Amino acid sequence: DMANVTESDRFRINCLVIGGIFLILLYLVRNPWLAGYLLVTVLFSYLVTLGATALMAHWYDGRPIGELDWRVPFFLFIILVAVGEDYNILLVTRMIQERALLGSIDGTRKALAMTGGTITSCGIIMAGTFATLMLAGLNTLFQIGFALAFGVILDTFVVRPILVPAFTVWRWNIEDGNKASNLFRPKYRMRLRKAV
Repeated sequence: DMANVTESDRFRINCLVIGGIFLILLYLVRNPWLAGYLLVTVLFSYLVTLGATALMAHWYDGRPIGELDWRVPFFLFIILVAVGEDYNILLVTRMIQERALLGSIDGTRKALAMTGGTITSCGIIMAGTFATLMLAGLNTLFQIGFALAFGVILDTFVVRPILVPAFTVWRWNIEDGNKASNLFRPKYRMRLRKAV
């Protein structure tokens, strides 16, 4: 009974967190596909980290693979989604600003260069702080500490510098290509001529 109540509560909380974060992202980036993708990248980090933590728990104390303390997914989801989206928001808002000035590719390069040091430093510090929980000597804290440290490192060095910019630039290039191709249609050529 306790397991069923805990699982249903966790599912409800996860849905509320995802919905709330999606609305915040939608308000900030004003683009549904970008808001959805940023949410998917954080969920990817969460699932990969959950799998890595299950393997670590099996190696560390011989638990069957897939068996984790019930508190690990709960704390991992809340903290990792919050931290991951903070990093994503910092990067993407800067990418949007730089894109308006420099274009998709050069704007993304500059945004990565300008935010990279801050995000990387924060990620390393947070991962180190969470990793100290592994020294407590309790299996639950060991798992939570490993999961949070691993998840933050994954988000800092894989999701933020590779996955988010790659997809965003690819999508922006498609949008920019569509705008450029519209210039060759007759009605757009007429508008262009009138504007000149």
